Amino acid sequence: MNHLTTNHDYLKEMVYLYTFNDQYQDKFSADTLVNSIRNYFTNKTPEYWEMFNYGGDRHNLDFGMQIYTTLFNYAKEISEHKAMLDIRPFHLLYDHKKIMTLRLKYLYDNRHLIELNQEHIDEFAAIELKAKILVNLAIKYNLTRDTSISENLQTLITNIENEESIFFERWLKKVGS
Repeated sequence: MNHLTTNHDYLKEMVYLYTFNDQYQDKFSADTLVNSIRNYFTNKTPEYWEMFNYGGDRHNLDFGMQIYTTLFNYAKEISEHKAMLDIRPFHLLYDHKKIMTLRLKYLYDNRHLIELNQEHIDEFAAIELKAKILVNLAIKYNLTRDTSISENLQTLITNIENEESIFFERWLKKVGS
């Protein structure tokens, strides 16, 4: 009875069951993936946003690297009130870094981009590890409500943002426009 076209809040108690369609053939495009990464880096709204946006308020959402400012401000505000952190945004950030590392490995293993090398993957894996530490710090903060941990959290958010920004700026120049 429920479907995304009639019930837009897919996060509320809904389960979708899918069957695998082994007849479907999809063509992978490294250019599309690189463009998606470029959009992430430049905070550009994804192309699919208008297609799948069911009336959401674009101005209250973050895209791409904008998430770091929001996470930083959130951690700072929570610390000032010694309140409990919702760790889900931090875990989502970690999941994104983990998936990004897997994307880079896929591109490298399947030789989709000759400009990509193992050093790039290793560099991004280090960013992924810092994002995992960020999640653990958020959990530790919730257990202790220690403001020094919150300060470490804020410092690490800024550090990850800077490292990722440097990585993407260099990497996107290398793979071309």
